[in-house]
Amino acid sequence: MKRLCLSTLVLVGLLSGCGSSDKPKLGQVTGKVTRSGLPVIGAKVYFSPVEGGRTSEGVTQGDGSYELIYLRDEKGAIIGEHKVRITTYEPPIDLDGGGKEGGRPEEIPPKYSSGEERRTVNAGSQVIDFEVTQ
Repeated sequence: MKRLCLSTLVLVGLLSGCGSSDKPKLGQVTGKVTRSGLPVIGAKVYFSPVEGGRTSEGVTQGDGSYELIYLRDEKGAIIGEHKVRITTYEPPIDLDGGGKEGGRPEEIPPKYSSGEERRTVNAGSQVIDFEVTQ
């Protein structure tokens, strides 16, 4: 009987966790990336939580604006401090004939492209702009 009661308690405990969400709290982040006052177009913006967790990312549009995406259609980034990396680099594609095609050089200074930059994401909506200068 004791074993049945213990098993029932364990099962109830496990099932009660099934409906809860383990998703962390997110803050909504938008902003612009500019260089010398001009928009940086097509840059990838990554926010990686210092405490661990999923990296959020966005891509700058024609006006330099970006919006962070946590997971598919879920916007935002985990609340807390983040390492920020902004990059335009795209490697060239290897062709079957042995050559390379395409790619894009890094146009962002190392301070931003290496992930040295840090920003804090708070609850709610916020604008985090970057003027990427040397």
